[in-house]
Amino acid sequence: MTAPIEIGSTRQLFLDDRVIDATEGVVRQFHRPTRWEGNPVVQADRLWERGGGGVYLFGGAVMYDEEDGLFKMWYRTSLPLAVSTGRARREPEGVYKACYAVSSDGVHWQKPALGRTEFDGSRDNNLLPPSTEGMKQIRRPNLIKDYDDPDPERRYKMLYMDNFKGKWALSKGYSRDGITWRMNVGTPRVFEPPVAPNGILFGWDPRRQEYVHYHRKSGTALADVDGRRVRKKYAVMRTSSADFETWGNTEEAMTASETDPPNWSPSHGVDLAGILYTDDLYVGAVDTVSAYHVEDSSPEQWERFYANEYAEYRTELVISRDGRTWRRAVLGIHAARNVGRLGQRSHRPDEAHSLQRRPAHLLLRQQRAHGIERARPPVDGRSKHRPQWPMDGARHRPRKTEAGRIRLHGRIRGRRRVDHQACSLRRPTPRGQRPRPRRAVPRTILPLRALRHVRRLDLGRNRKTHRSLLLRSL
Repeated sequence: MTAPIEIGSTRQLFLDDRVIDATEGVVRQFHRPTRWEGNPVVQADRLWERGGGGVYLFGGAVMYDEEDGLFKMWYRTSLPLAVSTGRARREPEGVYKACYAVSSDGVHWQKPALGRTEFDGSRDNNLLPPSTEGMKQIRRPNLIKDYDDPDPERRYKMLYMDNFKGKWALSKGYSRDGITWRMNVGTPRVFEPPVAPNGILFGWDPRRQEYVHYHRKSGTALADVDGRRVRKKYAVMRTSSADFETWGNTEEAMTASETDPPNWSPSHGVDLAGILYTDDLYVGAVDTVSAYHVEDSSPEQWERFYANEYAEYRTELVISRDGRTWRRAVLGIHAARNVGRLGQRSHRPDEAHSLQRRPAHLLLRQQRAHGIERARPPVDGRSKHRPQWPMDGARHRPRKTEAGRIRLHGRIRGRRRVDHQACSLRRPTPRGQRPRPRRAVPRTILPLRALRHVRRLDLGRNRKTHRSLLLRSL
């Protein structure tokens, strides 16, 4: 028995073993998010959203505005990206754009006409104005609303990416209402390779008294014996700022463990998105991959598609006790799968983007197909569905944004100790025979709030099984 841990009145989620002294016959069971049956919640149904990658949320932002009583979303869209030679892409000026949407329930979204940007001869759209200086890009518009800032002109804070002389950098913007912005304020933050600015803004960390941005360390890796290479992310990076103006103290926040496969990679499309859920526990999600497409294809097809895409994606639940070092709650467990309820399936697994604590633990995800399809004919005779990365008439399927709910209050499920393989694998029933009935396994589900003042909890005793949970000084 180790020394007691002083936790006071701090709520505890049993996502790790920090306050658990010993366990016997108890299994930690995680519950995956469930999809909303009306998905997608945002579609590329406007003319300015149809030319490139559709609408997508990773690197965007969703928040619940407590003052206005509304959910607000700043999502992304883009024009087609020009392709030069090899894997290098040439982004035209202003190709990455940001759009604005609002909702009263986080599910049904409206795209108000802002009148700020002209598109196709009209200002009747929800586009934000482009960035100033640089290449006028608004790539990954990460936002927070700072209720404590005494300057109302800095109430909304944005961290986004723009390109300066061929280098992507973090730029800053400020706004009174989230619509009219002062862009590219101060000096952009440029990172030296292999560190890249692509990431998600955590916001203000009250424990560490600093703003935090999670991004990535990226490069390439050898895919096969033919020397072909694929993109790879080596670590989730963390950069902080005390005033939102000067960003630094860059360090690794999450890397592969010793038990991960050689090709395991974090933060491929969606970087670490997290919240401080209790006084001493950070909870988040990050997408991970571990397999590549290794296909016999032409060099052009490889460089434009296979070198940039993984064969599978997953979203994993991650936790942190100090806000600096993160780890997965359970190795290899998908926090969100590409298969929802029975009969629901997406082309690509979930990419968890934004965790909102209220009013209803909303988990917004961006879905994207990893396959390709033939280019569609012009829409309304005006806008052509051009490939985002042209490749023999094929294109990526347009992205869409979906919603789901995740239960974060936590439960403990105790069940009789049995062989794990027997639990996870079932023998197939021979043809013509009836399946054998499954023997009921007794279990007890206990709300965590009932354990606040309990030192030892017995979940049941009999001759065949003994299940108990020992807690440190609860």
